This record gives sequence, C-alpha cells and structure tokens, in this order.
Amino acid sequence: MKHGLITLSFLFFISCSDQKTSQFQSITQNQINPAIIGGIDVPLSNPISHFTVGLYDKKLGSICTGTLIQEDLILTAAHCIEGSASNLVIIFGLDFTALDANNLKSLRSASRVKVHSDFKKNNPSDLDWNDIAVVQFSGSLPEGYSPVEILNDLKLLKQKTPVLMAGFGASGVDLEEVSAKKDKKFKKDLESGDIVCYDKKFTQCYRITFLGSDRLRSTEASIEGFTEKEIRMNEAHGQGTCVGDSGGPLLYQNKDILTLIGVTSRGSQFCDGPAVYTNATEYLDWIEQSKKELK
Repeated sequence: MKHGLITLSFLFFISCSDQKTSQFQSITQNQINPAIIGGIDVPLSNPISHFTVGLYDKKLGSICTGTLIQEDLILTAAHCIEGSASNLVIIFGLDFTALDANNLKSLRSASRVKVHSDFKKNNPSDLDWNDIAVVQFSGSLPEGYSPVEILNDLKLLKQKTPVLMAGFGASGVDLEEVSAKKDKKFKKDLESGDIVCYDKKFTQCYRITFLGSDRLRSTEASIEGFTEKEIRMNEAHGQGTCVGDSGGPLLYQNKDILTLIGVTSRGSQFCDGPAVYTNATEYLDWIEQSKKELK
C-alpha cells in the first residue's frame, strides 16, 4: 500500500532563497541519508518505539505521527486532524506493515479527538499556531507500549540544547525540474505544493517527490530559539523532520530518561531549513483539561 504524503499532513514555510543552486545541491546530497532526514531506524530496544505511533487518515490517505501520553490518548498536531475521529487509525509498530496486512493486533481506531480551539490552519502569522491535538482510541494498549512523561521544567531547555525527534515521515526529497504549463494539471499541482516555482513568471519550477516513509526513525538537532509557545529548530544541517513526521515527538534526554517537550508542527518546503515544534510544556494545563473532557 502506498500512503499519500500530501501537503495536508505537513504545514510548510515557503522559503524562497536567492541561493537556489546551492540549496538544491544540498537536497540532492541529503537523499543518501537512510532515515527521517539524516537519522536512523528506531529498534524495538529504543524507548522511543514504546510511545511513538503512526496515524493514518483513511479518507485522505495521509500519514502523521503521534505520542502516547496516556494508555488511551495520543498527542499530535492539530493540522493532522482533518475530519472526524472515525477516519483515523493508530498504528503500533516500527513501520506500517500492520496497516498493509490489516493486523488488528497492532491497529486501534480513534474514538474521539480534541483540537485546540485557537488553532487556525491558515494562520497569517508564523508564530504560535496552537498546533496541538489529542486523539483518544478504543481497545487495550498493545504489549510493550507505555506513555511518556511531558517535561514540566522549562528551565532545562535553552538555546543549543540537543534534542531528539522521531516520526514515520519521509527520509529525503527529490526534485525534478519541470516546464511551466498553463493547463489545469500544472495549476492544480502548483496549488497543492507538488510543484514549486521561484518567481511569478514560472521560470524555474520543480516537482517535489518525498522519498521513503512509513518507518519509525529518529534523529538529533539543537534548539535554536523559542517563541511564547513554540520551539524553533534549524534543520539546515541535514538532520530534521519532514512530511509524515507531523505530530511526532520532540524529546529531551537526561541520562537515560526521555521526556516529551514538543510536537512536530511545520518546516521548510524541502525539509532542510527552519522548523517549528509546538512546545508541549506550555500546554500542560490544556492537555490535562482535555484528558478530563475525554474521560
């Protein structure tokens, strides 16, 4: 089964650089990376695999990632919730094999969802989107899984603090130069983000293909800065998240203990620049209230 990694599963910053050639060269080099973007496959022995799950929207054919925060609750991004809970399937495993095989032992159906009331999909500002949601699912928790704690001490997070991110998203980006056309298909692909052009005259256009998905991977980067409710990262060094990783965990590690600090929200068009994560610690009250409402 091929899962459509559509634009709806990841909200992009459209970053137009004057240094187009060097930018595209760096993307080509990143294609050789075996995982997330510059990361590695997560084994069963890694604690990340014990609380990170896949989300599949049956209606849209799109994938996201989520984090287990309670035995029946998943924390994810608001923009991953495009419709009713009945459209969502939660995948427990290192890849999406269970979904392809319809292995009910590793699949759960979402029963209720709660999206932050102040989330706006087409936010005119690039700051503090409130891109956060919780998904409740029915059925017991599969063996080997346990919720992760959310960090409650923001003082531990500073600029240049190393953090981990994980997800089931693309591991690379392929660009194919295309000629601009005035037909309906070109216009549709342009509007959906499948084709990107760097000026209004359409003199330089590229079709984007995201490579490799449906496997749980992780990588490491450093915090670049903070806004009131978000964490900013610079993923221009070949390590970061991409399409399909939306909603996945941003993690702080202290010795052998992992705590959740963020939710993957959005990033650069080619997954090689600025990236934004909802600061989960700033939403602790909202998360606790959501838990009560979903009981």
